[in-house]
Amino acid sequence: MLVGGDRLQRVPGLLPAALKLINNYGPTEATVVVTSGWLFSDNAVPHGRPIANTRVYLLDAHGAPVPFGGDLLLGGGGGWRAAT
Repeated sequence: MLVGGDRLQRVPGLLPAALKLINNYGPTEATVVVTSGWLFSDNAVPHGRPIANTRVYLLDAHGAPVPFGGDLLLGGGGGWRAAT
């Protein structure tokens, strides 16, 4: 099942074992989807990995890369947009 459009706060419990849940993220201004990734009940809800022809950067207030938090900068064929 592909989900997107709403921020998931947690993975829903009691999912059927055969169901694979994929979280898609993308701001409307850039494209429909820029990142996509499998969701599992035993981890945090990730944005996933960038799709083809897309770059994703996490930057602090000074534009330096950070491992977690910060602003999400999107780049590639779909254009770019800073999102928090």
